[in-house]
Amino acid sequence: MKKIIFALFITLISISLFPARIFAQAIDPQYIFVRKAPDICLPSDCSMLWNMAIPNRSFTEGIDEIVTKVGSLGTNQRKLGVGVLFYYNRQTYDFNTMQQSLRNLLSTAQTKNIPLFIALDGFQWWDGRPDLYNNPSNVEWTCNSNLCAVSKAWRNWGSEFEVSPHPNLASRTFIEDSKTRLKILLPIIVSWYQKLPANKKWLLGGISLGVETDIGGNYYYYKNGTSTGKGLTDSTQLGYAAVNTLGLPGGITSSNLNEIIRRYSNELDKLAYDTGIPRSKIFNHIGGIDISPNPAPSGLVFPTTDGAISTYANPGWSFYGSVTGNPQNFSGLTTTLNKVNNAQWASPEWNTYAGDYQSYVSALKGSLNFRNNRFINISNWEEIRDKPYKLTALKAVLSDSSSCWVSSPSILSVTVSGANATLTWQKGTNNDAVYLIVSSVGEFNTAGVLASAYLVNESVTNKNSYTINNLTTGTYYWELVADGCNSTSLQRKIVDDRFVIGAAPTPTKASTATPKPSPTYVPKSTNTPYPTQKPALQGDIASSRGATPDGHVDSYDVNFLVSNFGKTGSVGFSPADINRDGKVNIFDYSIVVENFGK
Repeated sequence: MKKIIFALFITLISISLFPARIFAQAIDPQYIFVRKAPDICLPSDCSMLWNMAIPNRSFTEGIDEIVTKVGSLGTNQRKLGVGVLFYYNRQTYDFNTMQQSLRNLLSTAQTKNIPLFIALDGFQWWDGRPDLYNNPSNVEWTCNSNLCAVSKAWRNWGSEFEVSPHPNLASRTFIEDSKTRLKILLPIIVSWYQKLPANKKWLLGGISLGVETDIGGNYYYYKNGTSTGKGLTDSTQLGYAAVNTLGLPGGITSSNLNEIIRRYSNELDKLAYDTGIPRSKIFNHIGGIDISPNPAPSGLVFPTTDGAISTYANPGWSFYGSVTGNPQNFSGLTTTLNKVNNAQWASPEWNTYAGDYQSYVSALKGSLNFRNNRFINISNWEEIRDKPYKLTALKAVLSDSSSCWVSSPSILSVTVSGANATLTWQKGTNNDAVYLIVSSVGEFNTAGVLASAYLVNESVTNKNSYTINNLTTGTYYWELVADGCNSTSLQRKIVDDRFVIGAAPTPTKASTATPKPSPTYVPKSTNTPYPTQKPALQGDIASSRGATPDGHVDSYDVNFLVSNFGKTGSVGFSPADINRDGKVNIFDYSIVVENFGK
């Protein structure tokens, strides 16, 4: 049999610092999420508005309403979940309050046993960042010069309204600022996910790092900077800023616009992956003119579905109108999906125009049963909550089963002993063929496959463990790839992890001598060392005075850690190195998150 190459995501294990962890993912469902809009509520009732900037926002009532009205949580094969939006650049959102809302939401989801799809977006709304959009380098242009920088834009969500100017997706300033915010939000999710029991990992259905990322689609600019009310048909071409920033040859083409979106998305996706989000949980969310319910206006160029294909995420698109029930009729979508070799995809924003029960059921099944769909995210709950035919259809499809569903293999353990590693797993449902790949390089191709440096690449269909001997010091990436449902529509599921080969700390004899003080930290501003003995409250590393504990774990500590995130040095080189391993990373951030508010 020819060797087959595939994809991978991983969770860090260091044998020198952490014991081997045990995993079991008995439930690996398909999802139907209903998205809670952060700015929509009934005229007579805003009590369940999920505005993430509202302090101490409770999510219990909203989840209870969804479950009660739908009447089912689904089955182990198909689960009901909730989609949520965090617009971290909105003017009306306090970023510190947003962080607490995210913690509250995650805790409530675990208590209520309801899975989440979380969108962290800085693209659609950035009205709170005039420091960014008032710089012509950070916004789109209508010609090849920053003299054509736009100062505003328009959008139509049922009716037209004015918004901040379209961002330049290639602007380093815009990208780095987004990453700064994400370095605070992502670790909150990672810390929660890592603490979930093995049989509850499915509660994180997925994340996206943008909402319908696009160039010039429903984020348009009128030719003279004044609305004519005609919308996209009277708009002018955008994309020049990004094309010029990246130096892409050929000017404005769909291929170049796809490449801009791909690079932007992939950089944020990689940050999420490096922070600890499994690759299998990361989904891009773009539009795509080739699946739009409306034809492209003459003379304008837009991205296509191909823009969602990147190396650190699964592709995802907004589905509106006829594509919901008949995605197989859209050749551009089929061509794009062929590039990921039967791997999973999703619709992070989904809305059918079906007006009756049977049509709504057909649309739901049309999307869910097409190729290897992981989920749809219905937009929005507020628009279906009082429509009985939609709720009844949703309940029926949740209780239904696809003709064939491949679940991921369950990782049981990773055991490292010296220079040897033993990997054990259990096959999932309909795993007709299972392959193991181990690599020393954690990089992927666009199909989500480990790209090179294979140590192992072989069929393990009839095995449940594998030992690799004589490994050198370093990090190793591995994945199990399961293929199945050949008789209906071939599906591929991938589960992955990473492990570290390294020398364990040298044991030392017990001593009865008086303990010596902790190592000292010498700040750059002075040569005089001062003791930095571990504070009584872990995570209390900073205050308004800088690197000085104040007895509270709050935003000062978060900001101090983020400003040092990724730095390395000797043990105790910085107060941000809380666990004293010579690195400021996710493990230190997890300590701050765990003790936040104390």
